[in-house]
Amino acid sequence: MPHGASRDFSGLNTRLVVDHVRAVLGADGVAALLSGAQEERPIELLLDDTTWSSYGQFRRLLEAAARLLASHGGLEVMAGLPSLGSNPSPELARMMQALGSPLAVALTTTDAAPSLYPLLAMSVEVLAPTHVRFHRRVLAGHEPFPELCAFFIGLVPRTVRLFGLRVLDVSEVHCQLRGDEDCVTELRWDETADLAVQRDLMRMRMEIAESRLEGFQQTVNDIVSADDLGAVLTRIVQSAARATTAPGFVLSVDALPHGTGIFADGISVEEAERVLADADSYLCVEVASARQRYGRLLAVVPPSSSFHERTSLEAYARLAATALDSAFALEQARRQAQAAEALLRLSRSLADLTSSAELAAKLTRAVPDVIDCDGAAVLLISDGVARVAAHYGCSPELADELDRQEFAGDELLQLLQLDRRTPEDMSPQGRALMETFGWQAIAAAPLEIDGETYGMLIASVRHDKARILDDEKLTDRFAGLAGQAAVALRNSQLMDQIRHQALHDPLTHIPNRTLLMERAEQMLADARSGDGTVAALFLDLDGFKEVNDTLGHDIGDGLLQAVAERLQSLVRDQDTVGRLGGDEFIVLVECGSMDSDVTDLADRLLRGIRAPLMLPGCDRPIAVGASIGIAIGDRACAEDLLHDADMALHQAKASGKNCYRVFTSEIGASVVLRAELAGVAGHLPGHGELSIVYQPMVDLTTTAVVGVEALLRWHHDDLGQVSPTTFVPLLEESGMIVDVGRWVLREACREAAALRDAGHQLTMSVNASARQLECIEFVDDVRAALRDSGIPGDALVLEITETALVRDIRATRDVLTQLKQLGVGVAIDDFGTGYSSLAYLRDFPVDILKIARGFVAGGTHSAAARQLLSTFVELGRSLGLRTVAEGIETQAELQWLRHIGCDTGQGYLCSPPLSAHELAGMLARGPAPALPVPAPRLAERPDGRGPRLVVHAQDS
Repeated sequence: MPHGASRDFSGLNTRLVVDHVRAVLGADGVAALLSGAQEERPIELLLDDTTWSSYGQFRRLLEAAARLLASHGGLEVMAGLPSLGSNPSPELARMMQALGSPLAVALTTTDAAPSLYPLLAMSVEVLAPTHVRFHRRVLAGHEPFPELCAFFIGLVPRTVRLFGLRVLDVSEVHCQLRGDEDCVTELRWDETADLAVQRDLMRMRMEIAESRLEGFQQTVNDIVSADDLGAVLTRIVQSAARATTAPGFVLSVDALPHGTGIFADGISVEEAERVLADADSYLCVEVASARQRYGRLLAVVPPSSSFHERTSLEAYARLAATALDSAFALEQARRQAQAAEALLRLSRSLADLTSSAELAAKLTRAVPDVIDCDGAAVLLISDGVARVAAHYGCSPELADELDRQEFAGDELLQLLQLDRRTPEDMSPQGRALMETFGWQAIAAAPLEIDGETYGMLIASVRHDKARILDDEKLTDRFAGLAGQAAVALRNSQLMDQIRHQALHDPLTHIPNRTLLMERAEQMLADARSGDGTVAALFLDLDGFKEVNDTLGHDIGDGLLQAVAERLQSLVRDQDTVGRLGGDEFIVLVECGSMDSDVTDLADRLLRGIRAPLMLPGCDRPIAVGASIGIAIGDRACAEDLLHDADMALHQAKASGKNCYRVFTSEIGASVVLRAELAGVAGHLPGHGELSIVYQPMVDLTTTAVVGVEALLRWHHDDLGQVSPTTFVPLLEESGMIVDVGRWVLREACREAAALRDAGHQLTMSVNASARQLECIEFVDDVRAALRDSGIPGDALVLEITETALVRDIRATRDVLTQLKQLGVGVAIDDFGTGYSSLAYLRDFPVDILKIARGFVAGGTHSAAARQLLSTFVELGRSLGLRTVAEGIETQAELQWLRHIGCDTGQGYLCSPPLSAHELAGMLARGPAPALPVPAPRLAERPDGRGPRLVVHAQDS
């Protein structure tokens, strides 16, 4: 193991000696120690764990210490806890304690020794769990001395002291000074805690934490303050040397931005190269990050020295990798800046350039002015095939023939090797071509830059071939022209590529938003000047998110590419298919020239997208749907056209998806309103714009008010009174109906309590949405509303639609059962408009059927409608349910409902919805005059439920 003469004992050893002398004799004792040891090094170096001492230096230090401590127990009494300071000895103590026991530390000593005492061989013999022997031998080339033995005898108990345990015995069994092969020190201890040592351990742990923080901060400060990467890496090696005990350190970086580098500490670069050549013999860790592998960080100790050196070394290897990541990132940023600057220069130089084809035409016209020739051609290479992009000096009769020429494979290779040729020098294809066009000789030069060939520049003569063959300067002039042409063509192609990338979606390669807007503007302008019109179809995939979430984004990208291809196959060449982003596509159509209506196209697109797709990497077909919004006709700008199509798309989504909708002014108004409502929906429960009105329910027999229904109202500050049919669905979609419904329930129960306190024993009916039924807190909300208001459960009726009942039959039945246990009544709202079924009337704990307004109004229109209304009432009676008629507005409706025995009714004929104050006033006045009490006669109900009211024929 290579090490210098001054690297025999690590700085940890010198510091232990100095600290012990200071603890016993004070500062004067330390001064006497340095003088007696003839020590010229400053005290700071002797206290630095990262420094090293030679055999002679350390021997003189121990001998001087022994003389000074002779009357104080000598070196053998160094069994106290290690003194602490900065650098890695606190970390060493912490790592030793982490091993769990003195025995584990002792067993690790063999591995740790080479990094602390390179000239010693050490091993441990375990006699019992609390009884070990330490073997130590000074290697050949140095001799043992008494003070060294005393020093180690003083150190041996410290492994026990680190754990706060009691030392039983320390004795020297063998010694090299007596001729033994090894010095052997025996140590015995027990598990009894030493309280004094425990206190010292607590103090040491605190110092360890402070030391680790200071060391880390210093290392980071050293690294970030460096001026360049070389300085950073040098400081990392130096920091590793301070944190890890070893004679030398090497950092080898394989791929610096500007070459390979070796950074060493404690050994020369030449020694470092030898160490790297035999890296497996030393403690070596990789310098790597998530970005890449950079090299190795190596400590010149055996690879088994893993007590704490490997952990420290790996930490500094990570710091080196981080620094290299930063350096490479800066280098990449510098290159990108250079590339951006070059691109800016390129853009300026190409400001007046046209397409590659037009540039090629200009070049062919310029060739005859440069060299003496009759014609010229430019061939451009694409996908391994050279094609004629432009030509000059060819008769119109032969121009088409030349345009059809292609060169590939061996023909292209031979073409690229041309200089000056006659037909005899050409391949069969080239010879035939020259003979066809009457060319006696040609000169050719590749359009090449940086080893990449873009095409060929060719000049030809039809007579006097010497004009090409014998012109000594032609080659230079033609090559110079070809070089200029190559630069111009490459710039033109780069500009074409830039334009294409700026106007096309990178995933699907179809037009992006920028190009779509340009084409839409052009189509609108053309439509204004002609008889045609323009349509935009805004298409959004249904279920695309599920594909991404379940199958991954790679499959999702493949699906988008397949959809783009399928859309293009379903439209005409003059139509445009583009992608806005995500799963949104646009189809632009000129309606005036279409063979079918735009809605036929929408149907065709929907069918085409629904057809299953097989994608690479997916083992089963994938099928998705789509929703389409259509905007047809003139608009002020393309933005307006796409905006209207987008609003129609929202309507298609709201209509159940997998369909199309054509934009109308009504759709526009609806979407704007929904957007307005969505903006404030989240603030509704406490917004101050919500209110509750109460519509009385009247016993149709006695005309007495028997209950009220709580109805939600919203007066928007800007929009005015908003219809419930508009904002309630919005609350349902957003999920806000749960919070709003909870607020309505609480307020309604509080009002019911106020009515009962005023002597009106009425039931309070509150609508419950499907979302509320699905909410696990709903029953708790009802229980809390009853408790807080103080009303009994039978004073509350929850109205639920048929649709809400059957969304999840089992869960709904459980919820209703719990509500019934609270005494709450359950009514089916708008009965007859949903999934009317005797099964759920039988299975669910229902008390009331509320017959929808449509059936009530229909009861006066036809005999069939009256029969249907009578059936509903009789159905409720047969099942023991009360019936409530909704929306009673005429005397005829009222009389018929009385005639068929409907129990209760509500509607504007009885009373409009009232505020709480208005309701209290109405109840004080008695029933409304619109409800005359009929002349009754009593008869028995056929179901045996007692007498029922029978009205005379003229009453109906």
